[in-house]
Amino acid sequence: MVNKYTKYIRNRAPRPELHDKILLATKAMFYKQGIKQVRMDDIAKELTISKRTLYEIFNDKETLLLECIKYKHQQEESYLQALDLSNANVLEVVLRYYEYTMKELPHINPTFFEDMKKYPGVLAYMRSKRDQNFKDVVSYFTRGIEQGIFLPDVDMELFIRLLNLTFDHSMESEIYKQYPMDRVYRAILFTHLRGIATEKGLAILNDFIHKHDEEQAKQEG
Repeated sequence: MVNKYTKYIRNRAPRPELHDKILLATKAMFYKQGIKQVRMDDIAKELTISKRTLYEIFNDKETLLLECIKYKHQQEESYLQALDLSNANVLEVVLRYYEYTMKELPHINPTFFEDMKKYPGVLAYMRSKRDQNFKDVVSYFTRGIEQGIFLPDVDMELFIRLLNLTFDHSMESEIYKQYPMDRVYRAILFTHLRGIATEKGLAILNDFIHKHDEEQAKQEG
């Protein structure tokens, strides 16, 4: 997309601090209002910067959306790296990642998921990112078999593919219009995990769910 600010975009030094500040604010606005409702003018006003400054850093809203998604992925990767995956119990790591995800997911406007369909380039990036990580995810879950957490006869590659397909189908079916996405995510993940867990794994999962639900009840009460 070419806009009247394009001439200012070229040959400009990056502004790392402002760049990240814009991404954090914009991501929050997209989540709260949906993507369509948020204009570049709104973002500039929220950050008390000029529209010209915004366009110096991000060429258009689609570019900004893509960078928000990339930034989110970087945050997730940093979080996972901090968990010391090499020595950790696989299921406990999966459940801690679930907790991390649930900090944002319940607060995302369903309109956000609907609006995402209008950005095929961003969706293509997300699928590509998942494909790149596929072998690592399969390998990591396979360690759960060695730890006695998952059943030994599980075809873990098929399991991960089915898990991804279930998530994809839930989005394509627009189930987020009927149920909150945090409930959908929880139902899919826990149902699949229960299907491959050993008694040891089930004990870990059930204990986590019990403590998680108790904590949620305290916060809501």
